[in-house]
Amino acid sequence: MSRRDTCLRSMIISIYCEPDRRFSRLALMVARFRQRQSRSVAILDVTSALPCARTEQSLPAQTISGVPVNRVRHSMEAELSRLTSLYRDVIIDSDDLSSPIGVSGLVAARTALVALYPHSLPQPADRNKMIARIERAWLFNPRLQVVMLALCYGADPSPAHIGMLRSFEESVPCIRMAKGCIRDIQTLHKSFIDGSKDASGEPSSWCGDLFAAST
Repeated sequence: MSRRDTCLRSMIISIYCEPDRRFSRLALMVARFRQRQSRSVAILDVTSALPCARTEQSLPAQTISGVPVNRVRHSMEAELSRLTSLYRDVIIDSDDLSSPIGVSGLVAARTALVALYPHSLPQPADRNKMIARIERAWLFNPRLQVVMLALCYGADPSPAHIGMLRSFEESVPCIRMAKGCIRDIQTLHKSFIDGSKDASGEPSSWCGDLFAAST
């Protein structure tokens, strides 16, 4: 099977989210939700919190909440080729889109989820840098679709928060806002990781939007 055929068979999603040490990362929650849809899923972890392994040997994947989590050991292309031959879906987990490997994750993905809190990217210069990185990745990967997701603190997003996300949507054609938001990440964490029923319906809105953009 060619690399192109493998990519078409697999769903590759890149997720950017700021770290929050209280809960598992958003990429893991999305992977667990995808597993419930009878999909085989692995995470490719390119977060800055963990150093890259300095080895050419094949290392076993770490399993977290039933999801294989892999670190980039060689190039992004080589690691994705290996994972897409083993799993239906690969989720690239990133907390830094300014690094070369973070940008490579955008270039490799069919869909990217960029989740932002109200305090994220407070300065216009920071937002412009993020837009420039997304636009650059889109030039190399014209199929890329970027979904902007609001992360809130127990309430609906404020007008200022929505305005900040809209500024992205209006800048590059490949960017659009998710239909929903995450109002309470603690409840979402319990729903995705512990398997409890989520009464808010949040996963069925923005997760469905994310997966639809990836097909």
